[in-house]
Amino acid sequence: MQTALPLATRRVALACSVALLTSVAMAPALAQFTPITPPIQAKVDKYKLELAKWAANPVVVRAAKASSAAGGIAGMTAVKWTELDDKSPEVQRTITSEAGKFVDALDGPDVNKVVIRDKHGNLVAANTKVVLYNVTHRPVFKTAITGAAWQQEGVQKDVTTQLPSVQIAVPIKDGSEIVGVIHASVSAK
Repeated sequence: MQTALPLATRRVALACSVALLTSVAMAPALAQFTPITPPIQAKVDKYKLELAKWAANPVVVRAAKASSAAGGIAGMTAVKWTELDDKSPEVQRTITSEAGKFVDALDGPDVNKVVIRDKHGNLVAANTKVVLYNVTHRPVFKTAITGAAWQQEGVQKDVTTQLPSVQIAVPIKDGSEIVGVIHASVSAK
């Protein structure tokens, strides 16, 4: 007779499995950047300016500040996020909140994903269910949270949308205080 593992042990095993599968799945993509052509770079430059404007929107600033103060979605972890269905209340709140509706309105043929993160890297709002709840370990967050704009060095499939894209990010500021990061996936088509 087999004994079931405790829930905490199963969650740790699931988290390790997700991390391993993500790193294995992303390894070929990380090694296979496609160079950014001048027309794509022109589009990226245009959207870096737009992203900075979007980051200054009061809806974005309020949402990032509120999430930072609350510590993100109550009780949310990377493992819990991966287990959630797209229709779960937690996921739907990130899409249908005031900030979620704001970023959803920005989605179009040139921008296929826009995401707001709090100062801890936690998801605040997005126009789709993103793969990662927290991105403190990713370049898209690490550079922008220091106050500098960031751009991916080449074209690569977006982890969430699976579309060839260039990732960009800028800080969200309340005056001079950095309260989060907004990042977008610019289509490479």
